[in-house]
Amino acid sequence: MGTDILFPFVNFFLFLFLLLYFARKPFRAMVQEKRQRLEEQLESAESARALAEEKMRLLQSRMAGLEGDLRRLQQEAESRAAQLKKEIAQRGALLCQRIEQEVGTMTQEETQRAEAILREELLSLVEKAVREQIQQIQGKKEQKTLFSREIQTASTRLAEESL
Repeated sequence: MGTDILFPFVNFFLFLFLLLYFARKPFRAMVQEKRQRLEEQLESAESARALAEEKMRLLQSRMAGLEGDLRRLQQEAESRAAQLKKEIAQRGALLCQRIEQEVGTMTQEETQRAEAILREELLSLVEKAVREQIQQIQGKKEQKTLFSREIQTASTRLAEESL
């Protein structure tokens, strides 16, 4: 009975010893390889972290520069807008002056045309009135000449009758 219990234990320990003896080198190599890969991964992760931090610093500095550029561009845009506003106001004032001048010129031209038309109408009315007066005067002259002829004929008849 003693050997029945003892033999499996001995067999098991012998198996463990042989397993450790022959598997030690490949197991160590595997563990060493795994350790080396982990160290490489840690180093690459560390370098990636350092690179990411550097990129983060670079991006932050760029962002600060961009914010400054943005403020500068806003100021430039505001000053340009103010300048354009002044130019537009000046152009508007010049345009108003030109329009006033053109309106004044057009008013003068229209006034001159109206005066010319009124002169022509007034002259035609005066001419018509003068013609009418001339006709009246001529009519009176004709009446006078007729009257004087009638008086002469009457006086000659009277003179003839009196003789």
